[in-house]
Amino acid sequence: MRNAKFTQKEFSKLSEAKKESDDLTKIEFRAMKILESKQGDSHLNQQKALELLHNDLYHQKKASIMKPLDECYSLINARTAKAVEHTNNLALIMKILLNGVGLFVLFTFYRLYKELKAILGGSLDDVHEHIIKIGRGESAPIYIEQKFKNSILGWLSETQERLQSLLRTNERLKQLYSARSECNLAIVQSKNDTELFSRICQHIVNFGGLKMAWIGIVDPSSNRLDIAASFGEGLEYLDNLHISTDPEDPSSLGPTGRTFRENKPYWCQDFQHDPMTAKWHDMGKKFGWGASAALPIQCCDTTIGVLTIYAYEVNIFDLQIKKLLQAIAQDISHALDSFHNEKIRKEIENELIATTQTAQNYLNIVDVIVLVLDTHQKIKLLNRKGCEIVGYSSEDVLEKDWVSMFIPQHDQAKIKELINDLVNSQTPPPPYYENDIVTKNGNVRTIAWRNQALYDELGNIIGFLCSGDDITEIRSTQNKLIESEDFYRTIVTSIDKAIIILENGYVVDCNEVALSLFEISKQEFLQSNITTFTWSFESSNRTLKDYLQDAYDGQTARAECTFTTIHNTIKILDLTLAKYGENINKVIILARDITDKIAKDKLLTMHSRQAQMGEMISMIAHQWRQPLAVINAITTQHLMKECMKDEPDTFLLSNLDKIEKQSVYLSQTINDYRDFFRNDKPKEVIDLLFLIEQALTLVDHTIKTNNINIDTRVNAPAKVYAYRNEVLQVIVTLLKNSIDAFLHHAIEKPNIIITIDHDDIYGLIKVYDNAGGIKEENIKKIFDPYFTTKDHSLGTGLGLYMSKMVIEDHCKGILEVESKHNETTFTLKLPWENHEVI
Repeated sequence: MRNAKFTQKEFSKLSEAKKESDDLTKIEFRAMKILESKQGDSHLNQQKALELLHNDLYHQKKASIMKPLDECYSLINARTAKAVEHTNNLALIMKILLNGVGLFVLFTFYRLYKELKAILGGSLDDVHEHIIKIGRGESAPIYIEQKFKNSILGWLSETQERLQSLLRTNERLKQLYSARSECNLAIVQSKNDTELFSRICQHIVNFGGLKMAWIGIVDPSSNRLDIAASFGEGLEYLDNLHISTDPEDPSSLGPTGRTFRENKPYWCQDFQHDPMTAKWHDMGKKFGWGASAALPIQCCDTTIGVLTIYAYEVNIFDLQIKKLLQAIAQDISHALDSFHNEKIRKEIENELIATTQTAQNYLNIVDVIVLVLDTHQKIKLLNRKGCEIVGYSSEDVLEKDWVSMFIPQHDQAKIKELINDLVNSQTPPPPYYENDIVTKNGNVRTIAWRNQALYDELGNIIGFLCSGDDITEIRSTQNKLIESEDFYRTIVTSIDKAIIILENGYVVDCNEVALSLFEISKQEFLQSNITTFTWSFESSNRTLKDYLQDAYDGQTARAECTFTTIHNTIKILDLTLAKYGENINKVIILARDITDKIAKDKLLTMHSRQAQMGEMISMIAHQWRQPLAVINAITTQHLMKECMKDEPDTFLLSNLDKIEKQSVYLSQTINDYRDFFRNDKPKEVIDLLFLIEQALTLVDHTIKTNNINIDTRVNAPAKVYAYRNEVLQVIVTLLKNSIDAFLHHAIEKPNIIITIDHDDIYGLIKVYDNAGGIKEENIKKIFDPYFTTKDHSLGTGLGLYMSKMVIEDHCKGILEVESKHNETTFTLKLPWENHEVI
C-alpha cells in the first residue's frame, strides 16, 4: 500500500476501522464472560449477554467500521483527482507550447503524441473515463497493453486491483466477524454440544462466506474421528470419509488428523497443490476447494475433536482470518467446558439432593431443632422439630433470612453482628448460646443452641450447624424464681431446708439451716469447695461431682446420700440440685436431713415385713401341725405295736424313732420361724447360745449347701436383756454377709467361728470369718447408709447400718468390727440380764 502511495491519513482511517472492529470484538467477549459467569441466575446472565449483542451500541459499532473506510476512499479519490488535475495542467501547458512554437512543433508532434500516450497508457479520454468510474466506485477492470504497464492507466489499474483486494479482504473479515458473533450467540443459546456443533457449522458457512464446515469428535474405542455436525456444499464427501487418530494410519497424516494429534491448527492455503492433502486432491477439485483449515477443539484442556473448514479461494487465510477462526475454535472449547461443568454440577447437585433428603429423614427423627445457616443467615436446612416449633413447613423457610424472619427486632442487629464477626474473623461460634425466637403465631420461645462451624476444603467458614432445645418453660420457671432478691432472701431464711448456692463449685451463699446441717460456721463455709472439703459424701452409684455436672448442664438432679461432717457425724441427706437462673456457672442445692426418717421407714418396713411373714408362717404352721400330728400319732401306734411283739424289728423301731424325732423337729422349726418374724415381742432375757442356735437353724440349708464349717465356742455362758427377734436379725445379717463374701471370693475352706463370752457389763458375741477381709479404706464406712462393697444389684448398703441402729439405739449395746489380712470379726455387745446401759 505504501508502494501505491497511500498517505498517512489514509492509513490512519484504515487503523480507525480496525480499532472499531476490535471494540466490537470486546463487546462480544464481555457477553461471553457474562454468559459463563457462575454468579447469579444463569437465565438472567443469558438475557444480559443477548442484550449486549443486540443493543444500539453494538449495532453502532458495526456501522462505525464502514465510516472510516468510506473516508479513506474519499481521500484516495481526492488524491487521484489531484493527480488527474496535475496531468491536465501538464497537457494544457503542452498545448500552449505546441501552439507557441507553431510549425516547429509540428515536426515533433507525432513523437510527443507517442510519448504522451506512453505516459498515459491510452488516450486522455480513456484516462478521464477510468478516473470518473473509479470516483463513482465502479469496479470494472482497466485493460491496458503490456507496454503501457508503467503508465498512468497502468498505475490506476494496479491501484484498483489492490483496492479491490483490500475490499475483498475487508468483506471476508466482516463475514467472519459476523460468523463469530452468530457462533457466540449459538453458544449462549445451545443447551448441549450436539445443538452447538450443528449451529456452529451453519453460521461459519452462511455468515463466514466459506464453502463447507464439519466437526469431528474422537471415538476412543475406534481411534477415529466421527462426524458430529456438518454444513455447506459437498457434504457427500463426508459419506465415506475415514480419518484415524492413529499415527500409523495414512488417513491420520492429513491436516485434520495432524491437528488432532499435535493440538495445533493447520492452514492449507492451496488445497490442490499441498502435498499434505494429496490423498484428497480429486475430491477437492470436484467440489472446488481452494484452501482448507483444521483447528483443534478441546474440552477440559484435552483435545476431543477438530473443526475443518473449506474455502473457494486459495491463500484466503491471512493473519487476521487465522486469528478469528482460532478465536471461534477457542469459543467452542470454552462452551464445551461449560457444558461439562454444568453436567458435573447437575450430577453433584442430584447426589447432594439425595444425600440431603436422607440426612433430612434422619434429622426429622431427633427431638431437637437442627438448623443449618450459610454465612448470609440464609436457612439451608430446618428439621421436623424446628418446623413444629416455628410453625412453618420446611418449604416455607428454606433460603429465607433466619434473623429477619425469626429473631425479635431488638435482637436482630446483635445476632447479625455476631455472625458477621465470626465469618470475617474465621472464628468458631460459641458452643452454647441462648436467644429468643418469634414463631409464626407470634409466640416468643427461648432456645438453647449448641453450635458448630461448617468449613470448606480450604478451611474457610461456609455456614453453621446448630442444634437447639426449647427451654422456654425452664427459663420461665428460673426467671420466676429469681424475680426478686427480697423474695429470694425470704425463701432462704424461712425455708426449713438447707439452701446452698454454688458458683463454679464454690459456696457463695447459704442459709442458717445449711450451717446447722453441715455443722460449720458461715465464715468457714463460704468460698469452700463443696467437693473437696474435709467432709465426705457417699451415694449408691454416683459421686457428688456427677450430680453437680448434671445441674450445670441444666438438668435437675435428685439424690440420697450419706454425709459425714467434719465432726464425724453421719447423716443421710436428700439433695436437690438445679441450675441457678440464667447463670450457667451457678447451682442451687436444697438439702434435707432424712436420717431419722430413713431409720423409721426401715424399721417400719422391717416390722411390716415381719408381721406379714409371721402371719404367713402362722398360716403354714396351722396347715402343717395337723399332718404332723397325724404322722406322729401313726408313728407312735406302730412303735407301740412293734414293742409289744416278742421279737420286735429293731430296724423298723429305729426308723420309727427317727420319724417321730423329725416330726417334733419340724414342729419346733415352725415355731422358731413364727417367733422370728414377730415384732410385738418386748425386751426379754435371752440366752446367747440359744439365740445362736436359732440363727444357725434359719441359715442351715445355705451353710450346708456351700460346705461352710461352723464352730460355736462358749467361753462363758451369758444371758442378755434385749429384743430377741431384732438381735436374731442382726446375727442372721452377719452370717449372710459372711456367706456372700465366701461365694464372692471363692474361698476354698470357708470357716465361721462364733464365740460367746461376757465382761462386767455386756454379754459378747463374736462372729469371725476368713472370707477375704475388709479393705482399710472401707472399714470406717462399713456402717454408713448406702455404702456397700457388693454389686448394687445384690446390696442396698443398709443392712449393717440398720444392724448398728438395732444394737446401739434399740438394745443399748455396741456393734464393732475389725479386719486384718483376710479375716474379719464382728463383735456384738449386749447388756447383761437386768443391766441396761443408759
